[in-house]
Amino acid sequence: MGLPFTSRVAASPRRRIYSVPIIVPVYDEPRKVEITLPQSARPGVRPLVVIDGPECRRHRFQDGGLCMWWWRDSDDSRWIPDDGLYSLVCHAIDHAYCEARCRRGYPWPKVEAPRRHPESCPACRPLR
Repeated sequence: MGLPFTSRVAASPRRRIYSVPIIVPVYDEPRKVEITLPQSARPGVRPLVVIDGPECRRHRFQDGGLCMWWWRDSDDSRWIPDDGLYSLVCHAIDHAYCEARCRRGYPWPKVEAPRRHPESCPACRPLR
């Protein structure tokens, strides 16, 4: 049994968009991931990966996409086209878990990119 992907094609610019429902590990939250693949399958070209539900603005790009890795991370740490679509969904599931944990007031459980992050996110609670 695999993930129940659906897809459509955006007209302009022409791109394939995949949707897949996920369950956030540990917290059992149902979410929908939407992946817009870039026109080029070159390493370093970032797909747009968005997820519904509350968002942790500390770990989103300005276009709303999940900030799942830093562009300077090694190929082992980030998704590259040769990894395939399933691997990209796994990155999104991992990110969804991190965001759910952050919303509950716990620190981000992974190493963050060495850049300035907003001090707080309205969706995330401080740890008490």
